[in-house]
Amino acid sequence: MVRNFNWFSIRLAALLIFATILVDLEIIALILSLSLLHISSGIKTIIYDYIHVEKLHLIFLILVRICHIELARCLVELII
Repeated sequence: MVRNFNWFSIRLAALLIFATILVDLEIIALILSLSLLHISSGIKTIIYDYIHVEKLHLIFLILVRICHIELARCLVELII
């Protein structure tokens, strides 16, 4: 009986540790995605407020979008 309980407790502990790791990864992904959204919003606000030439405005917005795509790609590679 003790042997079965020991076997069960080890498997249960491994399962809980695995679940905790998955939850931690989801929280990290959530924090990183919200951080990227916050940064994107801030940079776009600065561009809208301080750049008044329409062509430069459009170029900077495109560059910001490209930078955020690259940052997201790098963060996904880092997590995986």
